[in-house]
Amino acid sequence: MSIPSQPFRVVSLNANKRVQSPPSLALLTAWLVKVRPGLLLLQEPWPHGREPSASIGSLSRVAGDSNVAAFAEAALPVVVVAHQPRWLTVGVGKHRIHNVYFPAGRSDATARVDLLDALAVGVAGERVALHLVLGDFNMAPKAEDGVFDGQPTVWTTKRERAAFERLLADGGLVDATRTVELTERFTYERLRGGKVSQYRCDLALVDRRLIHVGAARVGMDHAVRSGEAFTDHSAVLVDL
Repeated sequence: MSIPSQPFRVVSLNANKRVQSPPSLALLTAWLVKVRPGLLLLQEPWPHGREPSASIGSLSRVAGDSNVAAFAEAALPVVVVAHQPRWLTVGVGKHRIHNVYFPAGRSDATARVDLLDALAVGVAGERVALHLVLGDFNMAPKAEDGVFDGQPTVWTTKRERAAFERLLADGGLVDATRTVELTERFTYERLRGGKVSQYRCDLALVDRRLIHVGAARVGMDHAVRSGEAFTDHSAVLVDL
């Protein structure tokens, strides 16, 4: 498998099922021209039951469904490694890039734990590769990552947080946006009953080896969900 000779950018975004809406698609396409990803990972790209989009701007669909999908520039050597309903893995050279979309219901804590544990087994079992896990985790990894009306929420259980920490430890991963300042860390904000609900749930878990040698740089773009918004989640950008 070839290794890209040039750096490339991975963008992860929960599209809130709007990719096939012409106004949202136009805004998304214009934004992609500015950020120039080689690989675009989408969660909730379009409503369930719709035919997949073949392309978005200059990016062509690699694989995916209405939960998780991947689009890439033609020049990027992307291969599909595995595809499950909420977990799509692609390979680019030595990188294994996992696109995940966790179930969002209050009663789905066990399902989220199961997916976290499956990820830990999968990543730890292939340590020759350099892994990145990106997507919408629908949980708050730490208490300060989920706030309702200024107070930590009780949405995320201790079991989920323990499973999340196991994934980091067993997979040799770094929660790359964990140290972002509190006022900038939230990737999803919504009014509920007149009170603000805020979460850092769109994450980039990056192989510790990439972080240590400075081979991965992670950032967030909150503007995609404000002003002329085309989603309600922030985008996560990883330069490799």
